[in-house]
Formats: sequence, structure tokens, C-alpha cells
Amino acid sequence: MITIHKDITPYSGDLVSIYDRHVLQFSSNQPNTHAKLIIQQIINNTPLGYYEYKIYPKPKISRYELNLGEIARKIIPYNKDDDFDYFKIDQWGNRFEYGRKLITKLRVYLRVYSNQSIVDSKTMQYNFIKAVNYDCLKYKNHSLPACPAIFDADPKYITIYKGYPMEVVVNYNNRSFGRVCVSNGTQITQGFAGLPRIVNKCGTYIKWLNQEGTYSYLLFEKNKIIDFSTKSLGSIFQYGLDDKIEIERGKKVSKFLSLQTNLPFDRIKEAEDILMATHIYLYTFERFTNPKANPKAWQRVRIADKKFRYADNTNSIITLTIQIKLPEILTHRF
Repeated sequence: MITIHKDITPYSGDLVSIYDRHVLQFSSNQPNTHAKLIIQQIINNTPLGYYEYKIYPKPKISRYELNLGEIARKIIPYNKDDDFDYFKIDQWGNRFEYGRKLITKLRVYLRVYSNQSIVDSKTMQYNFIKAVNYDCLKYKNHSLPACPAIFDADPKYITIYKGYPMEVVVNYNNRSFGRVCVSNGTQITQGFAGLPRIVNKCGTYIKWLNQEGTYSYLLFEKNKIIDFSTKSLGSIFQYGLDDKIEIERGKKVSKFLSLQTNLPFDRIKEAEDILMATHIYLYTFERFTNPKANPKAWQRVRIADKKFRYADNTNSIITLTIQIKLPEILTHRF
């Protein structure tokens, strides 16, 4: 029989962060020489492939150990762009995406061997998420009629921007996590349409990967300012029979987008979070259009470093200003 001495979570359905050591330690009461861990990634209850690790027992304690957090970091594609399909809008429970680039379910098969023969086995299962804020890894059971439980917020505090796409990570059937479309840009999903915080304004729309491992959305309502700058890459000389011509080698062009919005103090966490983000996307489509999983709908950008100062007053309004560095513009170069 396999005995688990250290498990990474008390419950197999709990979410755990990939940014930590999650050591699984086990032993067997059968005579054994080594063990193999076969780890499968499960998306929508379908295995996508497996990873196999051969390990040996630690000499002094005769137990097997493996850091599952390190394996999860290899499996979850951290630097890949988000590809959520906002076109999938439906009644609750009919369409549901696990979103392999946010949450990954790993099924771990423990196999203990005596030479070439399997003498013991056990199966474990874990849900990993790209979260660094451990306080939000505990499931929060917020109830709302016709609306599933949101992973990292109470639904009545979620701000929805009418005419723009949005999704949330939800919990179905007690610890079955996945992503559900709130709005596909043209309409708001039933169940979210009656929430109190629906903003009907135009602006510049941003989403980013937050500290809880899900995506946040924010509309910058005020006028945007564009900073456009060029820098010469130097010159070269071409010589003719009787003259010398100076030719510019090219220009480096930088384009920045300055955005500003006002937020109530209870949304200060979002203001801080977007400044810490590394996965930031600018929505490039018109309002009230459906992106239909078009990769050009979201342009990955980065926010320039800055200091952010605000009054620690729950009655205050926070003015958030950010400067987005847009991708470099291609120019003629020689």
C-alpha cells in the first residue's frame, strides 16, 4: 500500500499556485527499487499527453519525493498569449472552458516497482493556477441567483463594461474550475446582466493577468494621449566620382499611449495590480463587436514603470494614469 507522507493540498480539488515548492512525498510497504510518476494534463476531462519521471527513494528515510510545482511550471505555458474564445456565450453549464493557459488539472499516477514489476500504485489529482497571491487560492463561496461562484471576487462587486468582451473564472459543482464568458462584446450573458456594476461608456479597454492567476478588465474612460517619438540610427556615406552623399540608416520609432481613469477606493487593488502585471493586452476592436477568438483583437503591450501614490482614505477617488508602450513600428532601414 502507498502511504502519502506529504501532500501539496488537503483536498485533491483545491487550487494551488505554480510559483512555489509543492513536494509530494510517499512510500510503499512493498519491497521496491524505484518509482515512476506518470503525470497527465487534463483539459475538459480529456488527457492531452503525459510526462514520466523515474525517481529513487531517499536513502535515510526510504521515501520518494518530487516537486510537483516545478513540473506544473513546465506544463502550463506561462509566456503564451491568451486565446479565450469570447464567442462561446450560453446559459450556465452548457458551455464551459477550463482554459489550459490559466488553470491546469494534473493527474498523477504513482507506480512503485520492484525491478521491472509494478508492486504498488495510486492516483492523485491536482489543479494548478498561475497565482502568486495565496490569499485568493481558497475557494470563496459567494452565492447569487442564476450565477456561478466567481473564483476571486463576489459577483456583485464585478464591474462589467457594456460593449466589451469579458470572462471570469468560476467554480462549478464544488471545485470544478473554469472560464465562462460574461460578455462577448455584443451581449452580456444571462446571469450577469442583472449585476449592479455595469458601465455603459466608451474608452480604451485593457485586460491583464492578475496576481490571483485570472484576468482583470478595466476601461480607461478619459481621453487618451499618444506620444510619438523618433530616433535616428545614424548615417552612412556613399561616394560617387565627384561627390559624397550622406544617407540616414533608418529611424527607431517609439509610440506610447497615456491613459487615465478615476476609480473608487474599493478598487485600489486593481490599480496596484495592473502596474505589477507582465501580461497586458490592449483591445483593438470597436465597441459592440464580437472578437470571435480573433488573435488581432488583443494586442499585447507593456506598461512603463512608474510611481503610484494615493491617499489611504476609503472615501477618496483614485486617479490612475498609465503609459503603455506599443509595439515598435517597422521602418525602412539600410
